[in-house]
Amino acid sequence: MALGSIYLGDQLIGEVEYTLQDSSDSRWWGELVFTEYHKVADGGGYSIRTEDGKQGRCTLKKKLNKAVYGMPSRHFYLFQGMSPLKTP
Repeated sequence: MALGSIYLGDQLIGEVEYTLQDSSDSRWWGELVFTEYHKVADGGGYSIRTEDGKQGRCTLKKKLNKAVYGMPSRHFYLFQGMSPLKTP
């Protein structure tokens, strides 16, 4: 997994580990998990900054909740691009 960050508007929400499944110009998407706990609502208005410096607007949707005994739950999210993923 690569390291990146998620923003809501211009505000940093948190650091994420992500896997980019498809990085074509028109339809990019992947999965992510926050490195620290953050409560995030499903929907739009987010943007992701990837490890290589690219950035694009995206939506987030909670995918599943993996509970591990004795550990806080980790929420996995599906992200889908709403704009080109490019270097600003």
